[in-house]
This record gives sequence, structure tokens and C-alpha cells, in this order.
Amino acid sequence: MNVARDTGEKSTMEKKYNQVKNYIMSLIEEQKVARGEKIPSERELSEALGLSRMTIRQGIELLVNEGILKK
Repeated sequence: MNVARDTGEKSTMEKKYNQVKNYIMSLIEEQKVARGEKIPSERELSEALGLSRMTIRQGIELLVNEGILKK
């Protein structure tokens, strides 16, 4: 039986989620997205940040869980 190595993948992915979170927060803080407006689509965010839609979804979920965004 082999012991799994810690490759650091999880911490890299967490950084990507935070990148999404920080990008959306900057849109809000810079008033590029007003209260009650929709944020850019997953596809638009994916293209803007060069990240997968799954990563975008998980970053958005962080903001939903913090009560900053509503679905």
C-alpha cells in the first residue's frame, strides 16, 4: 500500500477560488456591479480570468456562503 503524497494541489486550487472571489469583490467595490445587479456570467468570468467554469462556480459559492451574493 502506498501513502498518498501531498502535492499541494489543494492549496493551489484554493488560491484560484480566492482569485475569483477577489475579482468579484473588486467589481462590487469599484461599483462596476451595483447592488441587485447580476455579476458577469460564469463563462464571462472564466474567459476574463482564464480559469475553468468549475473554479468560477466554487469561487462564487464562497461569496454566496459569506452572504455577499445571492443565487
